[in-house]
Amino acid sequence: KLIKDEDCAACSTGQTWWPCDIDGLCWCWADGTDRIAPAPKSGVDLYQGGGSHYTVCDDVLTREMFDSIAPDARDPYSYEGLCDAILSYNSHHSEKAFGMGDTFQRTAELAAFLGNTLHESDEFRAGREYLMCADHKVVGGKVYCKPCDPGSFDWGTFTCNRSLITGTSDFNEYCQPSSKPPEACNCGRGQGEGGSLEGY
Repeated sequence: KLIKDEDCAACSTGQTWWPCDIDGLCWCWADGTDRIAPAPKSGVDLYQGGGSHYTVCDDVLTREMFDSIAPDARDPYSYEGLCDAILSYNSHHSEKAFGMGDTFQRTAELAAFLGNTLHESDEFRAGREYLMCADHKVVGGKVYCKPCDPGSFDWGTFTCNRSLITGTSDFNEYCQPSSKPPEACNCGRGQGEGGSLEGY
């Protein structure tokens, strides 16, 4: 059922009946951020063996293991980055990523996560979609991507023969207009016509 903010407002002052008595129906989020419901409760107990700052990197996922499953990992992927991301996520959520249940449960959750993310990121080599950003330039510390269609992309050299950005059309396929730099890219037209950044 669609719930309105007004219906949930009383939950913050102690109301215990509908809609406050239905787990996950009402929640708070920071203004200006995407409104995404928290993860549902797993029903699994929090792992008690590692303290308040525990992450799966403390006992299950070692650097050697990470290096063996992703030997060619490229920036932004790294063992430290993954461990820091897990710690950051867990500091803001009661359901801890890879921190619920016994060793078997935590390891199984980690294996499922790594299996999916390794597949989706070309084994931690692609920080962005290849078709959208494999052909890119870095100018003044900023990354400019040349988005491409499958027919114009050379998979051998990771270059784009024809950009989806032209001087007369906007490209918004991977754009979220509500997000603005520096957190996200500008939407709309490319960086220039006829110059070194044409098509980017």
